Amino acid sequence: GTTHSFLMLRITPQSTLHVKPAIKEYAPPEGRDLRFSFNVQGLETACAHIKWVSPIGARRIAAQKFDCSVFSIGLPELQAYPFYQWFDTMVIKGKYTEQRAGQFIILDGLMNQPIGSVQLGGLGIVNYALVIEDAIPIAVIEMYCETISFMLPM
Repeated sequence: GTTHSFLMLRITPQSTLHVKPAIKEYAPPEGRDLRFSFNVQGLETACAHIKWVSPIGARRIAAQKFDCSVFSIGLPELQAYPFYQWFDTMVIKGKYTEQRAGQFIILDGLMNQPIGSVQLGGLGIVNYALVIEDAIPIAVIEMYCETISFMLPM
């Protein structure tokens, strides 16, 4: 019979290093109507380039308490470096105290007035990956939150 051998290799990085890609800059398509704003405390400059946010799922587990699902955001890889640094600090170096606050703001059709917001507390980064959308490398950042509050006008 045939004998198969396997080698298991485990790599544990001490740090990550961001290497700036040699690609063209992302420019949003003309007339694209995003109608939202998403910010992570301390990463506002990078957040200005977010293209999309996946649905943020929450289910009520008690009065005023929600269990939130992991969600993701997408932004051009050229602007994702602050998120890579956060991942390095929080995940690779294990500094879980580096959780942040976040805010998802829903804008009116003219994009000049907020009509509601979702406050995210205990926001942490889980993972990141690179995908290609319209020939542009997009960093997909996966995050979780520990608390979620909905703010709607009365």
